[in-house]
Amino acid sequence: MEYIILSEFNLPRLLWRAWRNKSTCVVTTRSLFKGAATGHIDGIVDKLRAKGSVTHLRKDHEDRVPYPYMPDLVRCTNVFAESEPWMEEKFCFDSSENVYGRYASAYRHVCCSQVFDYYETAYLIHRQEPEPDQQNVYVTGADALDAAFHLHRFGATAKVFKRWLRVDRLVNVVLGLATLAYSVLWILRHVRLQPSEPEEIFLGSDFTGSDHDNILWDELAAQDKSIVVVLRNGLQAKLYQDLLEGWRYCSTDVGFYSLFGALGALKELVEDVVSLSLKGNHLPSSFFRQLIILPHHRFVYRALFNRFSFSYFWGRDDYNSYHHIRSQELRRAGAKSYGIMHGIPAVCSIVQQLRHLDFDVYYVAGNFQYEHYYKEKWPTHMVVPSVGTFGLTRDELWKLAEPREKNIALFIGPTFQEDQSLAAVRALAEAFPDKKLFINAKPKDREMSISFGRKLKIFLETAPANIELHLGRAYDLFFCCQYAFSDGSTLSAEALQAGLDSYIFDFQPTVWKVTDYRELPGVCVHSAAEAIGHIKQAEGGTWSLPRATMPQLIDLTGKIAWDQILWDMGVSDTSPQPLPHLAFAPN
Repeated sequence: MEYIILSEFNLPRLLWRAWRNKSTCVVTTRSLFKGAATGHIDGIVDKLRAKGSVTHLRKDHEDRVPYPYMPDLVRCTNVFAESEPWMEEKFCFDSSENVYGRYASAYRHVCCSQVFDYYETAYLIHRQEPEPDQQNVYVTGADALDAAFHLHRFGATAKVFKRWLRVDRLVNVVLGLATLAYSVLWILRHVRLQPSEPEEIFLGSDFTGSDHDNILWDELAAQDKSIVVVLRNGLQAKLYQDLLEGWRYCSTDVGFYSLFGALGALKELVEDVVSLSLKGNHLPSSFFRQLIILPHHRFVYRALFNRFSFSYFWGRDDYNSYHHIRSQELRRAGAKSYGIMHGIPAVCSIVQQLRHLDFDVYYVAGNFQYEHYYKEKWPTHMVVPSVGTFGLTRDELWKLAEPREKNIALFIGPTFQEDQSLAAVRALAEAFPDKKLFINAKPKDREMSISFGRKLKIFLETAPANIELHLGRAYDLFFCCQYAFSDGSTLSAEALQAGLDSYIFDFQPTVWKVTDYRELPGVCVHSAAEAIGHIKQAEGGTWSLPRATMPQLIDLTGKIAWDQILWDMGVSDTSPQPLPHLAFAPN
């Protein structure tokens, strides 16, 4: 058996082995030129699988995949945090400012994001055992980084990484030239001989397809502030017509240059691409591809800011390395870059996409993770206010003062403990037949292609009558439930802020390495019996969650996120005041 990390370069080897009927298993696919877009390679693999010529590790050998769900790799290994010192040394973070200059912070973001794919692949390989007639597990298509991380994480093993001629440096040269040519043409196409003056706009807003953004737009529109939604691609306009209806929007590429502005941009572009190509040519192509495209993003954003003079920009793409570049260009244009954490990454200590950020103001749900993990790496110029949930409107936050039924909300999905979670749901339903239990699972988690989706379907067919599958908005359950359980979701913290008794299913604490929910007294339950006991004690008046003294994983002072944001943007002249019914902790 040969295990192969497949790319365009070693595709001929796979075809040859398939033709010769040699036992071959594809571990993962990586495109040298298209990055995460590996469909053209995956299609070939699927055709060979259909003929029985090759197998795919995840699709054909599920019993040999240690973590079928990527979040479980995060939960059970905490691999990014534990490997961070190795990664920083490997990619010379200490000297990155001198080497990469204004691209240094984005370079570090690229490294953190891209290296995690290597970690996931390493665990797949580590799980494999030699065939009976072999002493080792042979892996082809790996690069030096694969071998180096495997040795660092697991030590000497029976895994043999066969080294083949590497083409990364050649591919990187091609990527650099292609980026330069495309960007030069892009700038030239956007030259206007008589450009108009920039249009004054209060807020430019990134868009993720979430209705959270609409809440901010509504708040600002009520104050007669102008807004332009900046779409990442044309597809968003088609997919999210309902959310965009009534709002002015454009794509990122609608900007322009004056003739003299274009000449300056071309000079900078050539300097940046040449510099990054020379200094980053040694990187794996997956890293280099994300690095070399940054100058293009710079000059696309600069053109956009020639067309619109934003006072503020609302960024929702902290996971994209080019947000660093946009923030730099916003400052150049005299604007402020605002961002907000999508959720609370409480299933491990540090997540890769948040390790290195660059905004002027970056909102978080609570200050616990900032103080414990991120403060040391985030830039000192970045202001980090904690604002609690931004998923509820102002009216909904006030509505939480109204009495609610004592039902139970369950925010669960695929995890290594999914069987125990479903069993606990059944136990809760049987223990409290007078309560309704609402299971809220994401649409993708209910699909029959994954084991949790299949298990959930079977479970619901035989579940007690007081269990319902809730297909609506998760936040709606805050108004009809008093209790909430999840397997680590941000919704657990938001439910806690909303006044629900909110708990985490923590059935295997020795397997789940780190969760910050354990820092909140009484929140983690280790069995169905403990969960049932907490509800009975709460209803008997002998137990309550100590919100007032809890670490602020989420803000519990009664703050309205939108008040804080409008105050920071200078829209409101009234300092934010806590809502009395949500002021569980001192401000």
